[in-house]
Amino acid sequence: EQEKRVLTSSMEDYLEMIYRNSLEAGSMRINTLSELLNVRPSSTTKMVQKLTKAG
Repeated sequence: EQEKRVLTSSMEDYLEMIYRNSLEAGSMRINTLSELLNVRPSSTTKMVQKLTKAG
């Protein structure tokens, strides 16, 4: 049975920003992502870990 992977709107925001910035810069730093999304670096780190775990 295939497990459903559901992305929250917040997760989608992170992924979109990572994608857009990576196209321009080739990579993305936590601090840059935090600034672009107007969130704390610690929150960004937690979300990136969740996204990594989700695959």
